Amino acid sequence: MGPFPTTWFQRGIILLALGSFLFLGAQSLAHFETVDEHFWKYERIPEYWTALREGKWKKTAVNDKPGITVALFAGPGLLFSDPEKHRIRDDAATLGGELTIYDTRETRAMNLALRLPVLLVNAGLILLIAFLLLRIFGNAWVSVFGTLFIATSPILLGISQILNPDAFLWSFGTAAILAWLAYFKSFQGRYVVLAAVMLGFALLSKYTAHILFPFFLLLPLGLFLFGLFPLKRLQRTCFAFAALVLGAFAWFSLFLPAVFFKKNLLWKSTFGFWQEMGILVPFAAAFLLVGALAYAASGKGAETLQKRFAPLVPFTRFLGLVPLLFFVAILVCGLGSQPLIPLETHMLMAKNNGELSFPTIAAALPSSFQFIIKTMVELYPLVFSFSLPALFFLAWILVRTLWNKGDTEESRHQLFFVLAASWFALGFAAVTLSAGVLMNARYGILLFPLAYILAGLGAWDFVLFIKKVFPRAATEVLALALAALLLASGICTLAQAKPFYFNYTSPLLQKQFVIHDAWGYGLYEAAEYLNSLPEDQPIYVWSDRNGICQFLEHPKCVSGYRLDREKTPLKYMVVSKRGIERGYMPYWSGAAKETRIPIMDYVGIEARAVWRLDILGRPDNFIMVVPVE
Repeated sequence: MGPFPTTWFQRGIILLALGSFLFLGAQSLAHFETVDEHFWKYERIPEYWTALREGKWKKTAVNDKPGITVALFAGPGLLFSDPEKHRIRDDAATLGGELTIYDTRETRAMNLALRLPVLLVNAGLILLIAFLLLRIFGNAWVSVFGTLFIATSPILLGISQILNPDAFLWSFGTAAILAWLAYFKSFQGRYVVLAAVMLGFALLSKYTAHILFPFFLLLPLGLFLFGLFPLKRLQRTCFAFAALVLGAFAWFSLFLPAVFFKKNLLWKSTFGFWQEMGILVPFAAAFLLVGALAYAASGKGAETLQKRFAPLVPFTRFLGLVPLLFFVAILVCGLGSQPLIPLETHMLMAKNNGELSFPTIAAALPSSFQFIIKTMVELYPLVFSFSLPALFFLAWILVRTLWNKGDTEESRHQLFFVLAASWFALGFAAVTLSAGVLMNARYGILLFPLAYILAGLGAWDFVLFIKKVFPRAATEVLALALAALLLASGICTLAQAKPFYFNYTSPLLQKQFVIHDAWGYGLYEAAEYLNSLPEDQPIYVWSDRNGICQFLEHPKCVSGYRLDREKTPLKYMVVSKRGIERGYMPYWSGAAKETRIPIMDYVGIEARAVWRLDILGRPDNFIMVVPVE
């Protein structure tokens, strides 16, 4: 028999995973409307391209995220759909603006035209991530497993369907990290250029990408101490980092020329954000440390430091104990009814008058314990957004790291990557805490691909472990069998979550808990129900989220909160969990402007629903259609 043709099988698995990402993602692109997407469709995307076309560079700043990648890559969809034709503004049809009416065919066409490029770009970036993983680890199976987990992640697929800056933050940010790490394998300048371009796009997506700068600076320091690149390359690395920073800002400015005309924007785009996030001083300190080390590299100082640190490398594995304990604690406390630490309660009640204060955490606890609990709450939505296989192999690699002595170059690379990625996640949570941000899956989207890469390392390590138990088994056959199982499991997970990918929640979390807001999901399905009702008389509908209006064909969508009983006799209300919690409720207008008569009482409203959808089977995340008496 000839050699086992692993290369083609590996490529086939990656392409099948990517095909599933595209096929399942494209099917529902036209059939939902998430929060704030209307700003991008009707305002920000057209405004950005109009500013470019007319040379009005100051107006290229269309959002404070800045979200330029959304406008840039979704913009070509404007060639196939005109947002101006989407909404019907005829006074007679809308009763002088009382109704919000759309052409539903234009809705579907516009959604597909604008969202499909986002999905396609992210699919291409997944391929780039696969290539970079191969360059970093020199192991095709690590690339296969890591890419497979990323491509079959419901959360990453869900965010890749949405017109939102986070849709590109995860993909460009991950590509930037991997390109920078790939540089230290070959010291080829093209990887610095690639990292700068990817980082520039990540900054153009969301200013959160600034947190990568200190991380990028500390990565070569760690690699140097682990003996993973020669001493003589240290000075060159400092120049490479300077080129990375300048290149990223240059690329950023190329597509957001408003920075040259708005001084405040230029400051926020650079050092201002670091200061706002509290990382300016640590970043400056780290830069001076690495610079001093590079300056000393021509002498014996740096060489002595590297030699003295070498015996400590085996003991660095115990640094992995901290992220492992956090991971296990979150997992254990999140199971069941959460009697130990009510993470769900702490998350739901974290804000008081808009401030992140965690009032449900006992003030009598030591501040260190409070910080630990707050960090657990920050990471809680992420841990329970992973599929079961990804969760298992993530746990596997975190545990196995405690046995990794780094006695070979390959094992040191793996040890360093696991420590860097896991501690970056903890640092990310700490920064969000200091910034007063409660992290959900969208805010922590950059951590998902890193966790999936760790899970990919865990899957490969699991194959090697099984090989030791069954020495006669061929390693390639074991790896292929595991990859096929993971691919099938990933596709099944995506199919089960369809079309609510971004609301995916681990089956380990009890059904009464909800870590994701519906965020507009379910409105299309509610519209389908209303569209199916007989048209014997006009059907007027009010919803606590206007996204449903775009999918209503015969029923009429009543806008606003002050409704006229005579002009628009309301027949149905569409309410969501979020709407009830925030008290969204229209009222009948009386003769006097001050007269407010609520249309309905939310008490007992669930019993009156004629249609209900529990997103992914979670009763506390619902959309209901309720008749108005």
